[in-house]
Amino acid sequence: MLKRTCACFLCSMLVFLSAACAGRENTIISLPVTDTDAERRPILEESESTTATVYYATLDKKYLLPLNLTINATKEVARVAMEKLLAGPPTTYASPLLPQDTKLLDLYSSQSTVYVNVTSEILQLDRAQSQLAMDAILCTILPLAEGYNLQLLIEGQVCNRLGIVDISTPLSRPMPGINVDVASRERWRLRENEEVSFGGMALTYYLSDAQAMYLVPQTLFYLPEDEADTAGQPERQSRPAAYAWAVLTAMLEADETESGLYSPFWPGTEILDLWVEDNIAYVDFSAQLTGYGGGTAAESMMLSCLTYTLTSLPAISAVQVLIEGDTGHLPEGFDISKPLTPQAPLNAINN
Repeated sequence: MLKRTCACFLCSMLVFLSAACAGRENTIISLPVTDTDAERRPILEESESTTATVYYATLDKKYLLPLNLTINATKEVARVAMEKLLAGPPTTYASPLLPQDTKLLDLYSSQSTVYVNVTSEILQLDRAQSQLAMDAILCTILPLAEGYNLQLLIEGQVCNRLGIVDISTPLSRPMPGINVDVASRERWRLRENEEVSFGGMALTYYLSDAQAMYLVPQTLFYLPEDEADTAGQPERQSRPAAYAWAVLTAMLEADETESGLYSPFWPGTEILDLWVEDNIAYVDFSAQLTGYGGGTAAESMMLSCLTYTLTSLPAISAVQVLIEGDTGHLPEGFDISKPLTPQAPLNAINN
């Protein structure tokens, strides 16, 4: 009797998952073929960590937002990070992406794939948010398992789709990056199928969220021919300086009416000079940089966006800010007489 009851329950669950996973073009589910108990391996760091970077969303749910969370010391950072993602952000200034009550059943690696097994509540995901939600899972887990792809399982089954996302096979991290602007996405689309290397570079820069609380990463797709646009730039140019010029220009030109994100630079700010020497980026701004006149939040956000952006580029480890050739102090008293580096993990939260 018990066996018959269990068999009926399992059949009912299989029918439920089949119906939930089936789309207009997708009608089947199957068990993963490479997953055997002998091949399963936990994803472990070499040493215990007390922080994890988890990707949620901005309040308008338009962009991925990485938050650096404090966790109990563990080598299973990937598992903890996934649990934190499912639990939702520990702040009211970020949005959850996955349906409430979705639970993590298992997380392990097998051969070159990370398997993330979650409960069926994830199928309640808003279709319009499915791509962003899947990107959040990929960006949270795969940096902790370099060289791996990720297979999402639902109650141990491979599902064809999660909203608009094909999850029938393992996925890799978003390319060319996260929060890609429209122009860069189109350039990547046109180039990604070329048979020869095109030398493109995905550059990251940061803007302020609407609440001036967190830095939101943006991806700029830079191509070698862009260097032809540097004719009007200072003579002291190099590849790192060209990258720096490109991302700073994108930050200066950010249109908050379209994106909902804000440039950290006061309107009218110009780059007067820029060069890189001994891994330090020297950026000379016009006096409009300090047009805000005061305000700790504005000053802190500007310096944070600037330092995190430029030190994310190759061959740049610090930033020297100049204002019309001079150093000294900003209106709120921040010392810019020496090169600056980020002083804490990006968007760190003590939760």
